Amino acid sequence: MNFKSNFKSIGKTTFFSLLSLFSLLSLILGSACQHKNPRSSSKNSNPYRPPLLAGWGHVLDDKYVSGNLPITLATPAVFEESVFVPFNGENKKVIEFDLYSGKILREYPHALGEVTTGVGVTKDAVYYGTILGRFFAYSRKTGELLYSLDVESGIDSTPIVHSGRLFFHTRGHKLFALDALTGKILWAYKRSVSFPTSSQGATPPLIQGDKLFTGTADGSVLCFRLSDGALLWEQKISQGIKGNNFIDVDLPFVLLEDNKNKWLVAAAYTGPLTILDQETGAIFLTTQITAVTSFLKTPENLLLIGTSFGEMFILDKNFQVVKKQKISSHSLLNMSAYKEGYLVGTSGGEIFYGTLSSSLFSEKQKILLGHSHSIISQQFLITPSRFLFLTSRGRLLSFF
Repeated sequence: MNFKSNFKSIGKTTFFSLLSLFSLLSLILGSACQHKNPRSSSKNSNPYRPPLLAGWGHVLDDKYVSGNLPITLATPAVFEESVFVPFNGENKKVIEFDLYSGKILREYPHALGEVTTGVGVTKDAVYYGTILGRFFAYSRKTGELLYSLDVESGIDSTPIVHSGRLFFHTRGHKLFALDALTGKILWAYKRSVSFPTSSQGATPPLIQGDKLFTGTADGSVLCFRLSDGALLWEQKISQGIKGNNFIDVDLPFVLLEDNKNKWLVAAAYTGPLTILDQETGAIFLTTQITAVTSFLKTPENLLLIGTSFGEMFILDKNFQVVKKQKISSHSLLNMSAYKEGYLVGTSGGEIFYGTLSSSLFSEKQKILLGHSHSIISQQFLITPSRFLFLTSRGRLLSFF
């Protein structure tokens, strides 16, 4: 299989435990043996290659003592040839790994709370915030702290870097725009909401031209003028009573465009999909597809939609369902384009691969994620030659 073993523990223990060794063996066997390919044949001179071959990995969960198993809600980031991953163990830090070897290149330490969102990265700096409301910027060249600031409540979205500015949400329902070089607050918007966001976090701000789109915990989509933070429009897309269902608009947005229209596709976690006009916020369509947990746009402007019922839908340019397939009994939590097709991850630790021209997601690999109840709760990391993810039990796994 040409498996390159480079698993390491980042906590107090420097060697694999028996459980971690079993996880490694299960990963190899799961990738190589559990997949059944009906096209494989002894007459085929080209042996079948599964969609994912294991590369390297790291165990990033802290040493377990007692009580509930710790879970990881952080989201890794890839920039150029490095992977940046928050580590929330005893010695809290963000770790920079080499994309191809998994070697640790640099660490960015802090001691003020866990990182439960993602990391913003540029060629010069690394940006991230903690649940205690501290935001940090570190130099990539030296690893030194450039600045930090107190934003009063925990950072709840991955920092987005755009044209020298930083944008992120807090659990206090406040949207910040900072000067990325100095940390100066350029503008901020405070939403009056009486309850916190869910563990899903907040929608990462999406920038298009001079507009910034974001979602809120009260079920609304907001559009701001990027330059000065003026609120251009807001639209309620999610209803319900907090505690009975998810009303937070917390799934990443998708932009669609044709010769006449510019659409913003949005959804609350496990809610319906809503199509809005980018310019006015007017709702064009609320789909009949419910319990949406993930979606993405294809190069052909089709929409792929996954649900908590394990169903996959394909919508055409007119938002009509052209294909439907139940691929799992588990929720479809993650979805990304990869090589010639698409990868879908489930809450059951399954990874499906398929193309639009085939019978969709018929190829499956079962991967041990560190615990029987571990999931891939955040977005996949995709490069032209690598596929990575971080599990809720702190396993950072790389494939090619």
